Amino acid sequence: MQISAPWFITGDYTAAKNPAYFSAQVTSGPSEVPPGAYLGWCVDTTDNIGPGPASFSALFFASCDPNLNSELGPGYPSSVYVSPDVWHEINYILNHKNGAYFWNIQLAIWNLIGGPIPAEWLAGPPGFPASDQNQVLALLTAAQANAAGWQPQCGDITAIVVQIPSATARIQLLILEVPCTCPCDPTCSLAVPSPLPVCGSAGNTLSGPDGMVSYQWTIVAATDPFWQITDGADKQTVTYSAGATGTATFHLTTVNSLGCQKDCEVSFGCAMSQGGCRVTGGSNKQTNTFQGPCVLTIAPSFVSHGGQVGASHAGETEFTPYSPCISGEWEHDRHLKQNSLVGVLHAAGNGSTNEFDSLLCACLPCDTTPGVLGSVGEVCNPNDRNCGPLPSKAPANKICFSGVGDYSDTSGPKTIKAIFRVDIEDRSEGNSQASAPPPDRYRIRIWLLGTTCRPFGPDSAQGLALRFAVSADGSKIANLATTEMLKLPAVAGAPDIDDGGDMIQGNHQIHPETGATCP
Repeated sequence: MQISAPWFITGDYTAAKNPAYFSAQVTSGPSEVPPGAYLGWCVDTTDNIGPGPASFSALFFASCDPNLNSELGPGYPSSVYVSPDVWHEINYILNHKNGAYFWNIQLAIWNLIGGPIPAEWLAGPPGFPASDQNQVLALLTAAQANAAGWQPQCGDITAIVVQIPSATARIQLLILEVPCTCPCDPTCSLAVPSPLPVCGSAGNTLSGPDGMVSYQWTIVAATDPFWQITDGADKQTVTYSAGATGTATFHLTTVNSLGCQKDCEVSFGCAMSQGGCRVTGGSNKQTNTFQGPCVLTIAPSFVSHGGQVGASHAGETEFTPYSPCISGEWEHDRHLKQNSLVGVLHAAGNGSTNEFDSLLCACLPCDTTPGVLGSVGEVCNPNDRNCGPLPSKAPANKICFSGVGDYSDTSGPKTIKAIFRVDIEDRSEGNSQASAPPPDRYRIRIWLLGTTCRPFGPDSAQGLALRFAVSADGSKIANLATTEMLKLPAVAGAPDIDDGGDMIQGNHQIHPETGATCP
């Protein structure tokens, strides 16, 4: 570090040119004293350091360290070894100068530590700056009266004691004014709302962390201009309108009681239904199948599936690992022959087992009108039995759910963990060649875990990233062109199994949610 005493060097004692006794420049130091310019003060009157400019290697000590006296070591004047309470008063003065002249501040410090003050140092010009004992007394009185009830805040400064080792002569101890390190809250985070807001709805809310002294919300990105903050932009809970489609990114800036700022963001989409949904049904035969090289069994000749998801609870969420609010049971079977299985996936959500991560509903239009959204309301597409979900008076004809299931390549115990995603469309009834188009649609994609291809579990960092990447996406589900697209295709990679498509047999029915409340 380099120090200099401008008033001593130039003889200019004006306050404008002398904010402190010393000017210091730290060129390298610990993280608590990063390189930069600092104001400096003397500790003891007995030892000397000279007016500078001069460069030194130095040691830094925190003035709030209760072991400071022993860490400085012996040999300094006895008046240097003061109690932590005295150092607290010095810190109070440095943070409450109240416009005092630099020489009076230095005299107040010497009254607390490092004295006695030589009489000639109080004589004034030309040898020393002029002193004002009334101002010195005011600084000392305020510190003695108020320091005990004061604690430094973010934006305040703390005294760092500077020791300059020397093999030839003892060098004066110094003080540097160093800004307080702010203990920022590292936990500022925002959760994706569950359930998602209904597309085009108003009065939705999003809340920030507790205990902040200020909040500032903005929408920093949106795919639809109708995503708007409508109230509470400076409150813990903001009110907003959801766009007709797409996603928005909400940004929150918080300031805690120490004046420390923290920023966090969350991005999410909207649900294309005015209520949750559930699905029932299945099929005994679909012939569209695919498997990658990580599947070591022979390819199936056909697949079957069935179950129900969403009853009693159908908590819509883009991603809540092992959600307790998604109920149901689902099985997908891969058949070599009718009673010979080469793959089985099973997943369940009940009181003791929760294997579903996401569930979203949407109201899709017919394939003949791909450029428009489905008619959203209490009933999806209420006047079109072919678009679905009629005859069920449900708010959606599309459901997507994902999670972690148990897989086996035989009909035996299911010992392989697998991440899966299911996309179902409830269209016209029957799903035979005699039925009116479009047919129902069922597609399942499966990523096997614990194999040489993916040697990790579902709860590892890689597993959670994959589960998020394949989960339901509110920004894509309501658009025919994107409804089956993965949230993060590059992260997910190609599935090991990709079965299903347009149904040629069986039936799916999407229903309104049961109304049961998730505990």
